[in-house]
Amino acid sequence: MKTTVITPENQSVKASDKVSNRAVNVEKVSSANGLPLSKSFDQDQPEVKKVDALKTGVKPVEQVVAPVEIAHKPALNLEETLKLVAELAKKTAQRDRYNGYIDMLKAFVVSQNDDDDMAPNDTSFKGCELMIKDGQGHVFRTDSAAVISGTIDFMAGRFNERLAEVEAEIVIPA
Repeated sequence: MKTTVITPENQSVKASDKVSNRAVNVEKVSSANGLPLSKSFDQDQPEVKKVDALKTGVKPVEQVVAPVEIAHKPALNLEETLKLVAELAKKTAQRDRYNGYIDMLKAFVVSQNDDDDMAPNDTSFKGCELMIKDGQGHVFRTDSAAVISGTIDFMAGRFNERLAEVEAEIVIPA
């Protein structure tokens, strides 16, 4: 750039008027604010020599840029599509089942809170019984409110963990 906002040498500058709003051609001004102006940016540019490739015998290098191709996965055939749909249906059924378990536990706790006249976060589980029965007919029973409360908390946490795992597996491949 060849212009600057300094005053020419022949114009007097007052102490309060140090910067001028007039643009002056730099080639005519040799100093600004008492300092010499450098023209090295305009003069000291390195020379670029152009060499004729025919005279030197060197072939010019051509850079070939190939268009970038995005690798597309081939479409699934009918059998693969049906298998994928069946797997997604199975995982969706698992998701629905875990959501059902979570909803049943929440409804049970809410009904216990409605039956008791206690604080909403303090469930006593009065009159509740926990029964676990195996395939051989063995039965475990308890009416301990602390055991029932702990079991419900554990089951709700485990169902939420499994729900998150199943939902993470429900993915349609790109």
